[in-house]
Amino acid sequence: MSVFKFLISKTFLKQLVLAIVAIVVLCFLMLTWLKSTTNHGEFETVPELKGKSISVAEMELNENNLVMQIQDSANFNPDYPKFSVIEQEPAAGTKVKEDRKIYLTLNHRAIEKLRFQI
Repeated sequence: MSVFKFLISKTFLKQLVLAIVAIVVLCFLMLTWLKSTTNHGEFETVPELKGKSISVAEMELNENNLVMQIQDSANFNPDYPKFSVIEQEPAAGTKVKEDRKIYLTLNHRAIEKLRFQI
């Protein structure tokens, strides 16, 4: 039997149709499963945390089902109280998924003046 005759035979066409139906069904099932497990379309809004203390920031993040991650930094900004949030990533108002980490940079204590003796 030639290849052309095989490609137009009923056996081959049945198998081709069955394979296409199986792929469509598997894709539909996979997309349905992904939609339910990733909470597609459900978001939390990141609150404004700049200038707030660690405890207040943690409470606000817990209320919004978000997780706090403190970044190590030696930044100091005299406009903010000691150990308050001076930067956050992602920015306030951003829509993110539940349990997303919000990275916070804290204001360390005032920079101490060093005296040098000559």
